[in-house]
Amino acid sequence: MPDPMRERLVRATSPSYTLGSVCRVEHDGHVLLVETEYRRGWGYPGGLVDRSEPPDASARREVSEEVGLTIELVGEPIVIIDRANRLVDFLYRAVLAPGVTMGDAHPASVEIARVTWAPAESVVSLIEASADRVNRKLRYFDSLLQGGLIFFDRTTD
Repeated sequence: MPDPMRERLVRATSPSYTLGSVCRVEHDGHVLLVETEYRRGWGYPGGLVDRSEPPDASARREVSEEVGLTIELVGEPIVIIDRANRLVDFLYRAVLAPGVTMGDAHPASVEIARVTWAPAESVVSLIEASADRVNRKLRYFDSLLQGGLIFFDRTTD
């Protein structure tokens, strides 16, 4: 079978996954939360990983594009594989880059309606109230501080 044909056949019959990166930005006992125009409730900045883009670069880019901040990632990500929805999410922790302040955060994209810094202890209740797919997964941040791998399916949802 010719190579181009073989490649098309493999792609058509192989499962593909969508990659996303999400970033929990922490500073001085507070956590950055965003509310988007298309989804109710609070969540962390993040989005899809571009083709050939490393997930860590995607996390930095998404924070910059959505809220105008430069960040530094801390530790290894939590990687959540959602087989049912064919998604892989990379969940990062981050801090503000030197010279960046909490006051620098603002809706920098038309998709972001509001930005807030919430006390760290109130984040879980704010995120659970929005109950969206990615935000439900973010509860793992508190139990896996240094990275980890989680298979997320309907039984853990």
